[in-house]
Amino acid sequence: MRMREGCRVYGLLARLTGCLLAVVTLLPVAAAQTDFKPVILSFEGSVEVRKKVEATAGLKATAVTTSVNISTHQTLDTGDTIVTGRNGRLVIGLADGSQAVIAPKSTIRIEDLTSSPRHLFHIIEGKTRIQIEKLGGRPNPYRVNTPTTVITVRGTIFDIIVGDDQSEVFLHEGEVEVSNRVLPEQILRLVAGQSTRVARFRPPSSIRIFSPGKNDPHFRMRSIPAGGRIARSDTPGSRLPERPPQRSESDPRVGQRDPGSIFGRGGRPGDTSGSTSRSRSGGRRF
Repeated sequence: MRMREGCRVYGLLARLTGCLLAVVTLLPVAAAQTDFKPVILSFEGSVEVRKKVEATAGLKATAVTTSVNISTHQTLDTGDTIVTGRNGRLVIGLADGSQAVIAPKSTIRIEDLTSSPRHLFHIIEGKTRIQIEKLGGRPNPYRVNTPTTVITVRGTIFDIIVGDDQSEVFLHEGEVEVSNRVLPEQILRLVAGQSTRVARFRPPSSIRIFSPGKNDPHFRMRSIPAGGRIARSDTPGSRLPERPPQRSESDPRVGQRDPGSIFGRGGRPGDTSGSTSRSRSGGRRF
């Protein structure tokens, strides 16, 4: 009898231990999913964030879109849409150090960051520069979508320019895989210094070579010091890599840009390392 009761107690303890281990295992996953919410690190000019909220009319609930005031260190949710005006720019950061700069006259939607690979943005129109940090030197899988294109990244710096019925991808560092959304089996791999164009219902075009600094003026923040930080050092995603010496045009590796400021080499002309960020606490409506 005592042996039978002891076995029963042992079985209960084993089940309880298993449940505790499962909870402890799931906690880091839940925390990681929360940590990967995008954070507004800096913005300037006309920037609008549109959120979907539930409105009740009588007995019927419907989803409506409303604009909200924005501030630095504010988190963004899945489904939020960012719209920048003709002088608006926005810098977004993630807990792993990855960043994105949204250029003027652009519209993007925040996608689902809980899956793997994480779906970062759907870029509806305009220009976006994205820097995906590697994790301990290992690939950090993300996907970015446009109306025509799927870009798969693992640790890199690249630009996406979305126009009428086509998207262009410019790779500054690392590697990306590019495909048409309706032709997913036809994949083109880019390395640093290469670009491609994806038109509707067509595979990626032939690879083109571009010069270092391509598209930089679109992404330079006027309120950010050259090579400086865009937010406090304790803000998730606030770190920027050190800027290395520039290479001469005769260097055979000139097409492979070294890690530099996500805003582009040299920052804004006239900026100095002693300047400070002038990020505001409220966005200007259109």
